[in-house]
Amino acid sequence: MLKRFGCAVTQVHSSQQGLDDAVHACQTGQPYQLVICKADMPQLRGEDVALRITRNTEFATTPKIALISRFADIAEYNPLIGSRIDALLTSPVINSHLKPLIKHLLTTTDEISLIKPSTKPRTFEGCHILLAEDDEISQQIAAELLRSEGIEVTVANNGQEVLDLMLGKSPLSIDGILMDLQMPEMNGYDATSVLRSDSRYTNLPIIGLTAHTSDDEKQRCLDKGMRAHLSKPIEPEQLFNVIDRYIVSTPTSNNTKTVFSQNA
Repeated sequence: MLKRFGCAVTQVHSSQQGLDDAVHACQTGQPYQLVICKADMPQLRGEDVALRITRNTEFATTPKIALISRFADIAEYNPLIGSRIDALLTSPVINSHLKPLIKHLLTTTDEISLIKPSTKPRTFEGCHILLAEDDEISQQIAAELLRSEGIEVTVANNGQEVLDLMLGKSPLSIDGILMDLQMPEMNGYDATSVLRSDSRYTNLPIIGLTAHTSDDEKQRCLDKGMRAHLSKPIEPEQLFNVIDRYIVSTPTSNNTKTVFSQNA
């Protein structure tokens, strides 16, 4: 990903190796401009790597440091911005966050936080979401993002698969659906209409996913019975805000997990 942005990249597999390489690069007159490290690395945590770099007098110019963290842990690391680190990213990292981060950090001395933490801790443990998405790459990114926060994910490749899972003899037990609008065999609009016609799914949270951001598209989502609309590529903060608001925090009377017996 970084190489596609025109960056010269050195990849290491341990925090100590990263520190050694950074010092060596400085000693040979080719210092790194940016260090990106995971927060939860073994041996040395990302914040400790950052501390050692910022305190090391061998660096004529301290490289910018970006920390990659789980979304749920952002609030823990946010106070480090401006002292040990220069930016935070959520895992998995996506292009729409990484590219502007690199551009900003390498052209200005101002610190930047790409993610503002929630004012209250949120947990998605126990949440089960049906992800309806036909594009394999988008499917993988969204699923990894959801699972990184403890969300159970079931994947459907099109609207017909959604109906097969929800209207069969053993309906899927879920808390909500992330529904791509443009899919083969059956699109998200039609799948939502069919689900809403079933009394069991009148209040099931359904969130529309689309690359189109026009007001007409958003209104059509609402008209079909979707609770909200998210634009692709998915931004982690927006995604989890929507899940928290419309799926996790929705009153039980309007968001009962769908559990049916085979005889239902």
